[in-house]
Amino acid sequence: MFSLPLIPQLTPIKQRLLKEKPVVYSSAIETSPYKGLMPYCEADAPYFFGRKKWTRIITDNLMSSRLTVVYGTSGVGKSSLLRAGVAYQFKQWIQKNLREFGYPEFAVIVFNAWRDDPVAALLQKVEETITQIIPKVQVPDPNNSLTDTLENWANVLISEEQRSGKLFIILDQFEEYFLYHGYEKGEKTFADQFSQAVNQTGLPVNFIIAIRENALAKLDFFKGSIPHLFTNYLRIPYLDEQAAVDAIRQPIRVFNQHRKLDQHKASHLRTLTLLKGSKTLGLALLWVMMLQERFSQAAIAIETELVQTIIEQVTVGQVYLGNTGRGMIDPKTVTSTQKVIETPYLQLVMTRLWEEDILKRGGNRLQLSTLMELGGAENIVKQHLSERMSRLSRKERNIAAQVFQYLVTPGGTKIAYPILQLAKDIEVTSEELQTLLDKLCQPQQYILRSVGPSPNEPDVERYEIFHDTLAPAILDWRQKYQQRQERNKWRKRTVAASAIALMMTGLFGIAEYQRLQAKVSEIKAIIAHADSLIIANRAFDALVEDLSAYKKFKQTEQDLSIKLLQVIVPRVSAKKQQLKQDIQRLLELGLVSINERNRLIVSEQKVLDVTFSHDGKWLATTSKDGQIKLWDLQGKLIQSLSEDNSEKSYFWRTSFSPDDQLLAAASTSGKINLWSLKDNQIKKLKSLVGHQGWIFDVKFHPTQPILASVSSDGTIKLWRFNGEEFQDKPIESVDVSEINQKNRTNEKPVIRTLRFSPDGKILATATDNGKTSNDPGIITLWIFKDNKLKLLTAFPEKHNDWIWDINFSHDGKMLATASRDGTVKLWNLEGQELKSMGEHNVPFTGVNFAIYGQKKEIIVIGASHDKTIKFWNLEGKELTTLKGHQSAIWRAIFSSDGKTLASASEDGTVKLWTLNDQDILGHKGRISQVSFNPDGQTLATAAEDHTVKLWRFDGKNTDNLQYLKTIQAHTNEVRSVDFSPDGSLLATASFDKTAKLWNWNLETDKPLSTFNKHTAELWKVEFNPKLSILGTVSNDGTAKLWKFDGTMHRNFNNFLQEDPDKVISLSFSPDGQKLATARWVRVNSKKIDVMLWDVNGLEKPIQKFPSLQTNWLKDIDFSADGSMIATSSKDGTVKLWSLNGEDQTPYQNNYPKINHNNSTISSVSFSPIQPLLLTASDDQTVKLWTIDGKLQQTFFGHQGAVLSATFSPNGQFIASSGSDGKVILWKRDLTLEELLQKTCNWLGGYLENNPDVEPQNKSLCQDQ
Repeated sequence: MFSLPLIPQLTPIKQRLLKEKPVVYSSAIETSPYKGLMPYCEADAPYFFGRKKWTRIITDNLMSSRLTVVYGTSGVGKSSLLRAGVAYQFKQWIQKNLREFGYPEFAVIVFNAWRDDPVAALLQKVEETITQIIPKVQVPDPNNSLTDTLENWANVLISEEQRSGKLFIILDQFEEYFLYHGYEKGEKTFADQFSQAVNQTGLPVNFIIAIRENALAKLDFFKGSIPHLFTNYLRIPYLDEQAAVDAIRQPIRVFNQHRKLDQHKASHLRTLTLLKGSKTLGLALLWVMMLQERFSQAAIAIETELVQTIIEQVTVGQVYLGNTGRGMIDPKTVTSTQKVIETPYLQLVMTRLWEEDILKRGGNRLQLSTLMELGGAENIVKQHLSERMSRLSRKERNIAAQVFQYLVTPGGTKIAYPILQLAKDIEVTSEELQTLLDKLCQPQQYILRSVGPSPNEPDVERYEIFHDTLAPAILDWRQKYQQRQERNKWRKRTVAASAIALMMTGLFGIAEYQRLQAKVSEIKAIIAHADSLIIANRAFDALVEDLSAYKKFKQTEQDLSIKLLQVIVPRVSAKKQQLKQDIQRLLELGLVSINERNRLIVSEQKVLDVTFSHDGKWLATTSKDGQIKLWDLQGKLIQSLSEDNSEKSYFWRTSFSPDDQLLAAASTSGKINLWSLKDNQIKKLKSLVGHQGWIFDVKFHPTQPILASVSSDGTIKLWRFNGEEFQDKPIESVDVSEINQKNRTNEKPVIRTLRFSPDGKILATATDNGKTSNDPGIITLWIFKDNKLKLLTAFPEKHNDWIWDINFSHDGKMLATASRDGTVKLWNLEGQELKSMGEHNVPFTGVNFAIYGQKKEIIVIGASHDKTIKFWNLEGKELTTLKGHQSAIWRAIFSSDGKTLASASEDGTVKLWTLNDQDILGHKGRISQVSFNPDGQTLATAAEDHTVKLWRFDGKNTDNLQYLKTIQAHTNEVRSVDFSPDGSLLATASFDKTAKLWNWNLETDKPLSTFNKHTAELWKVEFNPKLSILGTVSNDGTAKLWKFDGTMHRNFNNFLQEDPDKVISLSFSPDGQKLATARWVRVNSKKIDVMLWDVNGLEKPIQKFPSLQTNWLKDIDFSADGSMIATSSKDGTVKLWSLNGEDQTPYQNNYPKINHNNSTISSVSFSPIQPLLLTASDDQTVKLWTIDGKLQQTFFGHQGAVLSATFSPNGQFIASSGSDGKVILWKRDLTLEELLQKTCNWLGGYLENNPDVEPQNKSLCQDQ
């Protein structure tokens, strides 16, 4: 029997006898369909399985994008995918082009020779690749720049004149560029030449950078020279379970098919041999016998149980190679629902099983029993290196341990090293070293490989680790080998040496503490930066920094050495707690402040338009670079679209059809470009041609298959869609110059925008004469009926310049227009101007309507060239302004569900915003008090703007309060608001010296009663919990009780009149029988400032005592059981009292435990359920305390003094209000983990998809 390894030696005989080009296989594939640690190459493609989807994705990106960054973890199979997948696919197309057209049209180059001059090596590789495709090609001048040379090579790939071929260059193992060339700079370096090539407009070359994930951050080196380096990037995922099954089973199937094919050829060969005569008869018969011997066997099979067992055993986390030689994939990066595979280990196991079952034992089945005999997958992987190292002598192992030090970095990166330098560095002879290196490079070993000499030393061979996968195992082997050596030395140590070791342990502790200090300083710096971003109203960026700080904090927290330091050094725990609180503070501040949801990096040029699909799943953007880009709402680029011509045209506007099956785009080329989006498959349709100038806008009819377009040629055209395609000619064309008799010049009018009314019966257009300035815009309405347009009316010329945008309100009763004259105007359909807004000299180029609140309040939105988006109500009052863009904004449009606002700017970005009702319809000025309705789902807020607003809370989602209504309550600041016990009535108290009673469910702003007996400002109002009365306190020095009809029930004025004489707060006991009041007295006077009154008794206090707080009192409250009173003060403390005036305050070092470090506590409130206390302070925090003074929680979020805080009726939620004009809802038991999850829910799409995100930040939310 002939052994199979001899077969490659007979390949020339087979070739000569068959007289046909042989199939090219690697030697491994000749004997096994698996590759072990060998990467797959193009010739191995028939055996490469499990990556079909990603081959297509990468191929598509390489063809459509100038630069694509492809990254993945070491061992994920990047090189195999790029070679046996992507490059093989391209080469199939090249061969097809050669057969059909006689020229290749394009070429794909896979390059990874980074050790020497990368520019020269890359050009050499390009030449080798193309000359293999076109042997007689004329080689371009190599002395030109990289850009020019690549362009010249592209030109030889196609024979047609005025056309160029295209090069697709895959820069594999790009991390090695940094390894060998650091961060080189200067002319003619690869960094310089490559950047020029990527940035060169029109260069017919696309690139892929393939890099290990842990080296991705190094690409930041190119961010300055390649501005949109990360615009297009792909992360190669791990091999999943089904792909792994394919990678196991399918190579066997192909192997069996090739055996059958070779059997047929063997039979054919016998006939040929007989015809050849005796000269070749012996060799031929020898070949036939071998083929018959080999392929007369049954097809090779694999046991199903073995397949499943292998997958289970090479799943991430199952193969462990030691502390430094762990699996290639970090199990922490994989979710619990994933089953992902260590690809190199899968190949190692399959190769080993094939060797054992098929080659050694001569069987025809891969068996589970063999896997068990070999000790399972983990043992196979471990033994791969250890078995090979055990074949070496002890001296050779000593040398190998030293060699590995130079060939593998501590981070597990391989590096090539010259043999002479190795011999010098490890102090062995060149002969001894060469003998060892030869052994480690043998095919049976596959531990090292020769990579050739460098140009500087052409006679000196260099060596490197055979495969990345071996690096961790080699590190582990070397570590264990050295440990064994060290243990031998330690056995010989003396007692003196032990003493020295103890001293070194102490030094180790000091070093670790210093390391901790450095980490803490780094985290503090990030926190400080986030703080400054919050102050600068850049909450979005601040949250990214917060997540970064938390990630570093978590890494520090998990550091074993630091855990030990926490035990030894108490200050470490304190620092840890402070850092954690700072991170939580910034997360809360950011989440409260943020409106920006995502950022899309669209173009280096102006973004002119953004449009939502009607189902809200897609966004279309247009920019001056001539691209339309489709995105999902997470910010992921779906596809780039462009016009099929070489003109330098671009698109102004896009429109989705009502069913989202079509996309139309208005182009400066004069064409309407169309794409089918049916079934999410994007397909270019035939363009519509008919306009004689730029097309500025297109819009689909809301109910009919009609598309309207307007142009600089002064015409409106209607186009019909017949279900499959558009009719070539418009069904209606209206020349505005013929109809509009007011045309002031002989110039052709320009129509810049159009809109259908919601019912589709009216079309609105905006026209001007195309002058550069002082060219009034004209609004014209057209009746659309029977596929025809009929003039309805032309509005008065109220705009003094071009009208850039026009829009109907949701009910179709109003129009809004945005003009270059710096105004947004509101109109009715009769042409009457209802309101003019903006009134500044900066153009408005976008206008839209939005609806907010339960009553569907209509809001007008304007996009301005002052970089802002402004919001107005229908009265023209500016409600809020969004800031964040760095340049003029062209469009601002809402998604169909009204939840997301998108803005397009000249800064090259589109921003997505989420605004809640409070952002738009909230108070303007400080909110003095917030109060829960007993139903727990309605809140009222009293504010400086003289109003009370009501809000709906669903009892779960604290992030969004739904606006209900505004009550124009008073003529001065409203200081207090309270609900009646049954929730039906609302009481308010104001600095206008009155209190009022309201039925808040009524539509009217007329109060039920007005209480006007006070002679000075009122501070607080509160309902009695049991009786139909309410109480008020005032600067007039009195507390008054009122019946609901407005008559006075009691007047408590026995306050020992003094200056100042202001009663600041009150609280009823839970049984409604007592009233507690707090008043201001002179600071440190020790005067009585707390009094208790009998609600139905005499108008004199039943108890009184001084709080002895060192500043004025601010608030007072009864506990839920009525046994205790709490007072808060301007001195920053809270004191607790029994009803007879005994001090129940918890103290520490004679100072109240419940305090805000000398910052005024404006509000104190007991929980209705538990023995907890809530405080609100000028230090911008709300704090939750136990009655014995233990701080339970600190709530951040306000950017100003917190004036009020209260519990929900069930005690599970907290509402606070402050001088920043915000009301914030909190979950009482809010955790840092919940905040992190909220933050990641908000930022996840941005972090994952935005190319400007630092590579190290893309994983910030992976563990959340």
